Amino acid sequence: MSRRNFAAILNSAGVDIAREYKRLIVLYYHSKHNGLTLDDISKYYFHKCPFKGTCISLNDFDETHGFNFPPDIVSSDIDTLITFCEYSCNMLNYIIKSGSYNAEITQYFSQIQKLIDIIGYEKHEKEGLILFTPKSQAVNMAAQSVDYSTSYKLIEYNHHSLRGDIEAKKNILLLFATQLEPRREELNSLNRSLCSDLFMLFNNLNIRHNNVEEGSASYKEVVAKMSGKELEKWYDDTYMLCIEAFIALDNKTRREEIKQLKDKLY
Repeated sequence: MSRRNFAAILNSAGVDIAREYKRLIVLYYHSKHNGLTLDDISKYYFHKCPFKGTCISLNDFDETHGFNFPPDIVSSDIDTLITFCEYSCNMLNYIIKSGSYNAEITQYFSQIQKLIDIIGYEKHEKEGLILFTPKSQAVNMAAQSVDYSTSYKLIEYNHHSLRGDIEAKKNILLLFATQLEPRREELNSLNRSLCSDLFMLFNNLNIRHNNVEEGSASYKEVVAKMSGKELEKWYDDTYMLCIEAFIALDNKTRREEIKQLKDKLY
């Protein structure tokens, strides 16, 4: 059975993506507080924005980075909805930290929070920037068992902006391979099949070795002829095995702690 995309799952669950998007558009661009919309407030404070770069106005920023949020979107466009959530929250986040328009912005953030809860996403913040990714108990479990930089990459891999970005996904998987290599024997003792499959993928999908260039000692014709879509699918499967591996290694520590407790109890 073919997999349904996330938007199709939301639609079948009765979540109207287009309507939720329109609600946010109304709240951000049209609802006024003392004569100002949240967009007006963002424009007024833009000169203090920490991520504005060399842009001299919010309009300049939008044009530079290609931000454009039309009032209507098709019902399946979950990426536009999430991108607008991130855009508007990041614009307002630095304003509320300065103590300005707290009530108005807090109300808007509350609407965002309700929305992402309904659609199964969660908020993350790194270096002052907000992003939203699908909730995953397995990813969260794995993220709690590794160092901060690795945990963030576990979360970032699922971000919609990486969809189709083969190079970005490859670099994240390469980081995981580097993290898991020193614990390879340990992982093998816990789950031989998982360890074998995972490192086979690391070594043959143009992640750790050059498997796509003719003349390379590691050349694999099958991989070289894969379409980008097919290779990305295999990268996503490798990512899921990485999550299993991190959880398996963490469970080993947990079982050792349980054994120590048993020894004390009995």
